[in-house]
Amino acid sequence: MQKSFPKDILLQDMDIESYVGAPLFDSNGNPLGIIVAVDRKPLKNPKLAESILKLFATRTATEMERIRVEEELIKNEKRYRTVVESQEELIVRWKPDGTRTFTNSAYLKYFGISPQEAIGTSIMPYVAKEDRKKLREKISYLTPDNPIEKDEHRVVKADGTIAWNQWIDRGIFDSNGKLIEIQSVGRDITKQKEAEENLLKSEERFRKTVENISDGLAIIEEDKMVYCNNRLCEIYGISKDEITESTITDFIVPEDKERVLEETEKNIHAGKMHFAMDYWIQRKDGTKRCVRKSTNLRIDEEGKRYNYVVITDITERIEAIVSLKESEEKYRELFNNASNAVIIIDDKTRCIEDVNVAAINMFGYEKEQFTTLKWQDITTDEKIVDENSRDIYDKVFEPLQTYTLKMKRKNGEIFSAEMNISYFFSKGRKKRIYTFRDITEKINLENQLRQSQKMEAIGSLAGGIAHDFNNLLVAILGYSELLAEQIKDKDSNLLRYINEIEKAATRASNLTKHLLAFSRKQILQPKIIDLNKLIEDTSKIISRLIREDIEQILNLKKPAKLIKADPTQIEQVIINIIVNARDAMPNGGKLLIGTDSVNFTEEYISKNRIVDKPGKYVLLSISDTGRGMDEKTKNRIFEPFFTTKEMGKGTGLGLSTVYGIVKQSGGFIWCESKLNEGTTFKIYFPETEEQAEIADKDLSEQHKIIGNETILIVEDDERVRNLLSESLNMLGYNILRAKDGNEALERIKVFKGSVDLLITDMIMPGIRGNELSNQLKKIYPQMKTIYVSGYANNTIEEIQKTDKGDIFLQKPFNIKKMAKKIREILKSPN
Repeated sequence: MQKSFPKDILLQDMDIESYVGAPLFDSNGNPLGIIVAVDRKPLKNPKLAESILKLFATRTATEMERIRVEEELIKNEKRYRTVVESQEELIVRWKPDGTRTFTNSAYLKYFGISPQEAIGTSIMPYVAKEDRKKLREKISYLTPDNPIEKDEHRVVKADGTIAWNQWIDRGIFDSNGKLIEIQSVGRDITKQKEAEENLLKSEERFRKTVENISDGLAIIEEDKMVYCNNRLCEIYGISKDEITESTITDFIVPEDKERVLEETEKNIHAGKMHFAMDYWIQRKDGTKRCVRKSTNLRIDEEGKRYNYVVITDITERIEAIVSLKESEEKYRELFNNASNAVIIIDDKTRCIEDVNVAAINMFGYEKEQFTTLKWQDITTDEKIVDENSRDIYDKVFEPLQTYTLKMKRKNGEIFSAEMNISYFFSKGRKKRIYTFRDITEKINLENQLRQSQKMEAIGSLAGGIAHDFNNLLVAILGYSELLAEQIKDKDSNLLRYINEIEKAATRASNLTKHLLAFSRKQILQPKIIDLNKLIEDTSKIISRLIREDIEQILNLKKPAKLIKADPTQIEQVIINIIVNARDAMPNGGKLLIGTDSVNFTEEYISKNRIVDKPGKYVLLSISDTGRGMDEKTKNRIFEPFFTTKEMGKGTGLGLSTVYGIVKQSGGFIWCESKLNEGTTFKIYFPETEEQAEIADKDLSEQHKIIGNETILIVEDDERVRNLLSESLNMLGYNILRAKDGNEALERIKVFKGSVDLLITDMIMPGIRGNELSNQLKKIYPQMKTIYVSGYANNTIEEIQKTDKGDIFLQKPFNIKKMAKKIREILKSPN
């Protein structure tokens, strides 16, 4: 060769001495290409080499033509894919003898028949003859105890087309358990069946390929070889049994072994999942071969390390150049099966040249339509729409980077997508690969999380403020009360001033209740509630709240399901929402209040984050036909102090209170609203199986408020502690006081008498109120306890674990109320 072409540098660089080639033709005699073989030595038998190459040329041409035909078939199949995938489920009802009694439009359209041709005629002619017996057998299995069967069979459409369907058959039985009708819901699975068949063929081809390729393959679990192909055995010169009982490092020659092990560990520690190295091995017969080992590392969920190893014998040859045909096949398979949308664009013309199935599904265009599209047709993002030159284009989008863009579907829907760019060259031209992933759901979930975290943070702040504020109010109300008792002249202006202080403190107390409700730290008294009855009882109040030009409509599902919640708070929820609804309808309208029962499955919750836990819920819905809200306003309605009303006409705490009560009651609340289309609040409360308790008769009587018992007061707020000590001492009680549980236990050690009553804050540094009470009752078994607290924080649940004789008093409170509670609990036997 070099003599014939002495100026050919490539022949000289590759040291090629001999050449043989054979042309490739298709079945019509059209040229496809040429297949050649070269060698560094002169051919000993050129005729033999040429004969062998011609044999390979014939097989190669046949394979190339087959691939081309398959690609044409794939293209034809894709033209109809959208039509097939857009079909709805097929529904048909039929009698055991096969007579159809009902079909939906999708069924009629699918089989190509009219309602007249379907109703009253047998289903069997539309089932493939080979599958009719199997279908009858399936139907015979339907019983009242086994009302559902699933089957797959072929069907025959009106035009004679045979297709595969998957059906779910539900039996309908009369009162005697006799099957009277079958309702079948089906879908087309023809492509699935074809894919399964192609997969089996592909797996068989893969197995044969793995066993017959020229490279050795091995799978190594930890350091133990668990699989190898025949070629690996040939390279190492031993049998499969012998090689699987060894490790792959056993065959490395001593002078290379240390280096190979060090490089392997170095790559693994560096986090490399793919690496390659060359080294020498010693075969069983003592001969040595040089191999290239390519390793793909995988680590499973249990931390086991798997090495997928390719061993190439490079002793007498250089690495084979991967043929263009194999590269194209691998690219096409990856391209068509990619889950993300992929668009290929010519870098020079900026025209779309190819798209995969995911892109067709994502953007809604037919494959042929993409070639006529511009960037403006599939995006609204300014980074792309406003680019006017290659410089801007190249600077905006760099390869190996991820960009978030606003994309546009054929129907005009805007969605968010992540985009990556890469490059490749085809026939000397640069191509850009754009990969898109729809992240709309991801962004929605992130927004929900941020909103939830914001509400939680605001709630914690509000709860903390309310707790501290309640302690101040206890002191203000208490000392005002004590001061009023000291004034003998009932007409004195001082009493009027004190009264105004008490009124202001009471209004402040109501404000803290709203804050505690929003922060979910108020004290609830849950009871078993019939929500329907509560709404009916509240409807009279509602009628007084709304105007005559607003029509109140109740739609309460019966029989009613029960919930467990504080009825007073639930009434507050209803009233707060209705007041907002009234204000949103200044010109009148309709107010709709409804209930319903819903059951959320885990599958439904995973797709629709309405509630956090699966189960049965009772739905309370309140709708109005008022002004509605835009999205920005709707996202802030549950924030405390946020209001759209005029100054002085709203506190901004109504809906934040609603949110807190619903959440603290274990429920979930959602708002649906659009401008000028009204607003709907949907509240989901967990359904309870508990039954309502019969309320005990109120046997309490007016007790005297003075006494001489010994009371231990434990309160971490000094103002509240001093107020209780002074006021109760004035009423005749013997008072012990401590700032926390530890100080209280120390005082008891030196106290010689008996403690009749413990008044303690539930939430304190160190020992909590209920823990202190339990310890003291071991010393004073007859001792009673009054718990006080400014917010819940599991307070009710903790009190429920204590003795039944103990009671709870919520801050703020006045001295008379405290004094009456003391006499009640001290006089009560339990």
